[in-house]
Amino acid sequence: MSTATLSPALLSPLFDSMRPRRVRTMREFAEAEIVLPPDGPRGGMRFRCAYMPWTGLVLDEFCRGRYRRFFGSGPVQGGKTMLFFCIPTLYHLFEVGETVIVGVPDMDLAQSIYEERLLPVIRAARYEALLPTRGAGSRGGKFRAVRFGNGAKLRFMAAGAGDIQRSSHTARVVVLTEIDKMDTAKEASRETDPVRQIEARTEAAGDRALIYAECTMSTEAGRTYREIVEWGTNTQPRFPCPHCGKYILFERGHFTGWHQPDLITAREEAHYVCQQCQHPWTEAERTQALRTPVLVSGDQRVGSDGRVQGDPPRTDTFGFRWNSMASAMRTMANVAEKEWRAERDAGDDAQRDVVQFAWALPYNDDLLTMGQITRGAVLAKIGQHPRGVVPPEASTLTVFVDIGLYQCWWAAWAWRSLDAGGYQGYAIDYGSIEVPQDRAGANPLAILGALRTFRDDTLEVGWTHNGQPGRKPDTVFVDAAYQPDIVETFCVDSGPRYMPSHGLGTAKGQKAWSLPKRSKDRLPVHAHAFRSRSAHGHIMLHMDSDHWKRVVHDGFIAAAGTPGSLMLYNAPEIDHLQFARQIVAEREDEEYVPGKGTLRRWVSLHRDNHYFDCTYGALCAAALKGFALVPNRKRKAPAEAPAKTAPDGDQTTIRTTY
Repeated sequence: MSTATLSPALLSPLFDSMRPRRVRTMREFAEAEIVLPPDGPRGGMRFRCAYMPWTGLVLDEFCRGRYRRFFGSGPVQGGKTMLFFCIPTLYHLFEVGETVIVGVPDMDLAQSIYEERLLPVIRAARYEALLPTRGAGSRGGKFRAVRFGNGAKLRFMAAGAGDIQRSSHTARVVVLTEIDKMDTAKEASRETDPVRQIEARTEAAGDRALIYAECTMSTEAGRTYREIVEWGTNTQPRFPCPHCGKYILFERGHFTGWHQPDLITAREEAHYVCQQCQHPWTEAERTQALRTPVLVSGDQRVGSDGRVQGDPPRTDTFGFRWNSMASAMRTMANVAEKEWRAERDAGDDAQRDVVQFAWALPYNDDLLTMGQITRGAVLAKIGQHPRGVVPPEASTLTVFVDIGLYQCWWAAWAWRSLDAGGYQGYAIDYGSIEVPQDRAGANPLAILGALRTFRDDTLEVGWTHNGQPGRKPDTVFVDAAYQPDIVETFCVDSGPRYMPSHGLGTAKGQKAWSLPKRSKDRLPVHAHAFRSRSAHGHIMLHMDSDHWKRVVHDGFIAAAGTPGSLMLYNAPEIDHLQFARQIVAEREDEEYVPGKGTLRRWVSLHRDNHYFDCTYGALCAAALKGFALVPNRKRKAPAEAPAKTAPDGDQTTIRTTY
C-alpha cells in the first residue's frame, strides 16, 4: 500500500517513531527526573537548580563540550555526591542509554554505594520500572554489574582489583567516587595507578569519552586537590557583595565573630566580612547573594558589570570546588558552631572536619615529618610557674601584639639568664583582644581603640613579680604589617617602650628578608633585625621572621632548663591546646629550585598562627634587650654587655635603646 493512501492520523505516529529522540541537557534531565533522597534537607522534593543557582552553571558546563573530565569537591552533605556522581550516572544510564563504569576504592564498597547513593534516587524517579527483576542487582548480594530494562549497564570497577579485571571492560563514560582512597596502585600491579587504569577503559571512545569524579578534599598531595587545583580549571563560585557590589570568593579567613565564650553567642555573632569593602554580612544578605553566582576559573576576574573576564586555563579538566558558605543548605550559624567546637576540641579530628568538611580545603597536619616540632612537644613544656606571675629569676618582660580587624592576639614572655650562659623563656600570659566593630561596617579605627584599652587595662597595670604587682613590660612590639598607620599612632602615643614591628621572610605574602647596610634611615641592630625610620620620622623594627620562627621551634624542642628552652605557665593541657596548635601552624620546608639549589621556606599548615607570631616577636624583643641565644663565655649577664651591633646575633649580646 502506498503511503499516499494513508490518513494523516496514521502517518503521524509512524513518522514520530522514525524521528531521532531529542536528548535533553543534563540540567533539563535533572530538573525533570531527579527527586532528592528522603534523608536530605529537601528530601522528597524535585531537584531544582534554583535551590543553589551555581549548580545549574555546573550542569551546563557538563554539556558545553569544552571539557571531557569533571572533578568536584565540596562540604559534607553539600550536594557533591548528587552533582558529580548521581546525576551524571543516571543521566548516561537512562537519558542517553549507555553503559557507565563506576570506579570505587574496593568492591566491598560497590554494593553499599549502589544501595545507599544510587538506588534511592532511581526508585524516587520514574526509572524504578527499569530496575532488574532477576539476575545481578535484583535481590541484593554481591555483584559487579547491573543491567537495566533499557539495556544500559552499570558496571563497578575497583581500584584494588587486578589489572586484568580493570582492563576487561570498556565504556564511554566513567564515574569515580572517593578518588583520594584509590590513588595508589596495588602492589602487584605493573601498570599505572588505578585511577588512570579505570579512566583508560574509555580510550576507545577517543575525544567523546567523559570522566566524572567527586571526593572530599584530603591533602594537597591528594588526587582531588591535584585534579581540581593543579591540573584542572580550579573553578569556584563567586557572589556579589550586597554592600559594594564586587564579586567575592568565600574564604575562611574572613569568617569571624564566632570567637565567643559560649556556643550560643558564637552562633548569633558569626558573620562574614567582605574582603573588598570590609562590611559584615547578615544571613539574609548571604542568602540573597547566593542567588546570583558566577563561576570563575584560574586567574579570571569579574568585571564591574558582573561578567567574567579572561580565559580559563587551557586544560581538559573542569575542576570545581565550593564550601559551606556557598551552600544554601548551611547557615553561618552552622559553620560557626563547627569552628567553635573545633577550637575547643583536644584532638585533630575536629580541626580536620572543619577544614575538609566545611571549607573544602586540604588538611596539611599530616605533612609534618620526623624531626619537626609537634603539638605534643609544645604541651610537654608546661612548667610550674603560675599564670600572670613573672618568675623571680626573670629580669626582662616582653610582649608582642598581632593585629586583626576583628580580633588581636598577644603574648607576654619573661626571660632569665642561665648561670651556664644563654637564656630561658617563660610564657606568663597570652590571649586575644576583641575589636568591637559596628554592624554597619568595619572600621579600622576600632583597632586603635581596642589597643588603647588593652594598654591601659593590661599592659600598664602589669603582672606580679616577686610578690609585687605592677611589673610592666620592658618592650612591646606591635605588628604593623596590616594597619601600619594605626599601629604607628598607637606606639607614638604610648611611649618609647612601644614599637611598630614587621616580619620579613619566606612565608606566603611576606617580603623577603635582607639585612641592609647602615644608612641614615636604616640601622642594623642585630644580625636578624634592623630599624628603619618612616616618612614621619618614627622608628619601625624589621625582623627576620624565618630565623626567629626557627628559634621558637628549637626552644620548644629543647629540654627544660637548657639554654634557649621555652616554658608555658602551669595549666591543664586543654587550656594550652590552641596555643600549641598555633605554634605548629607553620613548618620549614626545603625546595630544590634549578639554578638556585635547595631553598628553605616557611609554609602554612593552618591559617591561625597568631601565637606563633607573638612568640617569635617577643623573643626577638628579648634578644634586642641583651639575651644571647646561646651561651657566651665572655658574658656574665645581659646588663653587662656593651652597646654594639653584632655580625652574628646568635653569638653576641646586643644592647639596644628604644
